[in-house]
Amino acid sequence: MVPKRGRYGPGTRATIAAFQLLQCLACARSPARPLAPPYYNVRMPAPQHLGLVVRLEQIVEAAATAVGAHLAVDARLDAVADDLMRSTKDSSSPSPRSVDYALRKHGIIDPIPQIIVVTSREAIDSDGLLEDLNDRLRRALLRGRYNRLGIAASEADAQPRAIIALGEHYVETEPFPHSLVRGAPVELRGRALAPFRTSNVMASTPSGSVENLRVVRDRESFRVALPCSKKGQYRIEIVGEDSAGPKVLANFPIWCGVPPELGPVPSDPESEELAGPEARTAEAIEQQCLRLLNADRARNALPALTWDSNLARVARAHAADMKKYDFVGHVSPRGGDLLDRLGSPRGATLVLENVARAYSAEEAERSWMGSPGHRANILSYWVTHVGIGVVLGRQLPDARELFIDQLFVRRANTLPWSGAQ
Repeated sequence: MVPKRGRYGPGTRATIAAFQLLQCLACARSPARPLAPPYYNVRMPAPQHLGLVVRLEQIVEAAATAVGAHLAVDARLDAVADDLMRSTKDSSSPSPRSVDYALRKHGIIDPIPQIIVVTSREAIDSDGLLEDLNDRLRRALLRGRYNRLGIAASEADAQPRAIIALGEHYVETEPFPHSLVRGAPVELRGRALAPFRTSNVMASTPSGSVENLRVVRDRESFRVALPCSKKGQYRIEIVGEDSAGPKVLANFPIWCGVPPELGPVPSDPESEELAGPEARTAEAIEQQCLRLLNADRARNALPALTWDSNLARVARAHAADMKKYDFVGHVSPRGGDLLDRLGSPRGATLVLENVARAYSAEEAERSWMGSPGHRANILSYWVTHVGIGVVLGRQLPDARELFIDQLFVRRANTLPWSGAQ
């Protein structure tokens, strides 16, 4: 697909063919063990939907048309939805970690999709279920700029069950491998799709530090060398920008000098313990976020940040705007961008911001720490104070929607380290 002058060079085609051959040989030796695609962003043929999936696709398309959205069916998202449906039961929603695992298993670099779980003892065509599903789809479609669709469904035990995945696909790249050879970086070529333009590409390294990668732009296209100087996992993030501010267009791991980790990530009991008992008020969740934030800083040999009530007030106002206008971003229809909202913050020489829609403080912190750009803000050496605002959203069957804004500043004449020079 990219660049426009041609698809892929002969070397790339040969490499893909070799990997596919090795994959087939491995399958012949151990057919019971599924193998993940060795490359990200390999095109798959359009799926052949049947039965219940066809009916669900029609329902989703009707809801999308009603809100002015267009969704293209993505065979890889179908496979993601199928994996998630097999790994969850009843009406429970898959965890973000499970979704992230399924995305990389099927070679998708796009952000985590919106997942809608459908379960009912009634037929899919029943009036009550249709009305509820249409309402959930319309609300979901209005919250993001979704343009990809994946569906998996089952009618086992006479109880219809389905997972619908709504994806945001706004960056296209040539295929590239999950694993790189140490000391031999691979050049990633791609382009951001309208309305976005590529603003920067960042990487978190195996040691946990964050690097800005050098991006070479050529009209609509970009190219960047994927790093591979240290053994272990890197996390790559492609950031785009439009009139609403910066937005993560892709977030994915690559492995340098080691095999890809394609198993689910275990839970972090330390993070769960630090979060403390379940918090039910916005103020308690703000303090959970603060504890998790400072714990991650401590693990990286950084000092704890000081709570700033004035920053927290500004953050709560922006979180309230995100809930009211149903968006997640740095530019508010009412309050403007970050500097508009802060005005002239007294004594601040540096201002940073993280925003999220999440369903727990732990989920938000894991998501931010898995994003090189957000991670860099949390682990900034230079910031000294933080204010966090949380506003409660909709009550779901198994969780409460949260809108969260973190504001970081460096106060003038305040040293980030005691005894710093």
